[in-house]
Amino acid sequence: MAPRPRSRPPKDAVAHDPEPFHYPPFSKTLPMLLLAARDALTLRFRHLNQAYGLTEQQWRVIRALGEVEALEIHALSARCRIHSASLSRILPKLDQAGLIARCAKAGDQRCVIVSLKPRGRQLIEDVAPESSRVYAQLARDVGPERLADVRDARGIDRADRDVRGAAGRACARGRARARSRILLTGRARGRAIARRSVRPRRRPPHACGPRASPAADRDRDRRPAW
Repeated sequence: MAPRPRSRPPKDAVAHDPEPFHYPPFSKTLPMLLLAARDALTLRFRHLNQAYGLTEQQWRVIRALGEVEALEIHALSARCRIHSASLSRILPKLDQAGLIARCAKAGDQRCVIVSLKPRGRQLIEDVAPESSRVYAQLARDVGPERLADVRDARGIDRADRDVRGAAGRACARGRARARSRILLTGRARGRAIARRSVRPRRRPPHACGPRASPAADRDRDRRPAW
């Protein structure tokens, strides 16, 4: 069977190189724009946290627990977007303030279940009127339609899932490459150790003085034992 001829591009086709990447201005990068919007928004609610002696992360935990009966600590970490190490420092303070309760899971003592106490739920009710006024002022400043679109957040949720999925796949590829480098390094180190173990050991010159000649060894063997 005759080989199929390769398709060649037309002679008048011009190869276009990809356009080189140019950084946008730092203040216009997407992370900085989102960070600036977050700072501007949380600034409007900061006086509420200060009035009740809470940090922003502590209020985030209370607000998240107010919508559920209880949450496992890892689920609470994902829901609040707070690292579990930071969350482990926040929860004892809220527990001492009588706002939350912690208990171990029945089937797994290592798993911690966090719930909101009545005092914590009452705190949410106390903050609600002032929080409502902040949202009303925000709607007047931004516009009710735009605020409704942002609070709907279906597009933001999809973008967040896409970005997190891509980041997770990139992290998995990075971990796989790191594991392969560790394995290759370990194998090379094992081969080096094996080569050193079979290499004949050299007699240090200063260990027993100069080596005697074979003739001197024979003379020593012929000497009488006495």
